[in-house]
Amino acid sequence: ACHRSPQPGGDRRPFPRPEPIFIDQDARPFSLLLTYLRGGGINLLESDVPLARQVMLQAQFFGVEGFLRVVKARAYRHNFPDFNGSDDDALRNFDRDYDGLDESIADGVLPGAYFRPMPDHVVINAGGTTFETSKRTLTERSPYFESLFKRSPRDKTYFLDVDPGAFGVLLKYMRHAEFDLPRDDVAKFRCVLALAQRFEIRGFIEYVKARTYAIQSGHDPREWLTFLDRHHHPIEDSDNADAFNENYEGVDEAFVTGILPDGFFEKRET
Repeated sequence: ACHRSPQPGGDRRPFPRPEPIFIDQDARPFSLLLTYLRGGGINLLESDVPLARQVMLQAQFFGVEGFLRVVKARAYRHNFPDFNGSDDDALRNFDRDYDGLDESIADGVLPGAYFRPMPDHVVINAGGTTFETSKRTLTERSPYFESLFKRSPRDKTYFLDVDPGAFGVLLKYMRHAEFDLPRDDVAKFRCVLALAQRFEIRGFIEYVKARTYAIQSGHDPREWLTFLDRHHHPIEDSDNADAFNENYEGVDEAFVTGILPDGFFEKRET
């Protein structure tokens, strides 16, 4: 039989309305999250950080992984502008470096980093003397500082209980790849190298080793340094640095035997 349309006055019962579901969450952040679920748009406002934080936490509560993926990847790219990997790589790196959403919010990384890069300017208080520089300057050559800033990303001043003169020598290197080691101050020379080891500034340490071995082997350091300058970066790995370790058993032993600090410098003409 053919389908018959209901006649006027016939059965016009409406479709049953679904039972409401109660969710004990704030309505305003949920409405913004619902906008994303409907159309994929993320409408977070930098002017309302508490609301942005609530939306992110609700996304985690409801398991809206796509939303969190976009937020984390964008925040990571803001904080690491030279990063060229995929969004999946950015997401993994974000969780690795900031220990996930909860920790990144507690540390102040999110929601701020979603909107713009975190401030790069930083003040280092080294033994009571302050140095102003950028996080990028310090992290490019030192894993120590990279880890420090990830642990405390919101801090703008960091205190280091170190000798300010020695730190100034290392900062000059990190800024300009210059080596301003003192020839007639053994204690300061030793202190600079000890700090370089503490801060994991490998390029600085390898340079000292390689130059010292080159001079002790009778090579002209000026020719050797010209070669380095053409490569726009101090030593990262060098046969001379390896030979230094083999012959002098490392920096500490080189001080004991008297190779350092004098061996780093060319002999004075008499």
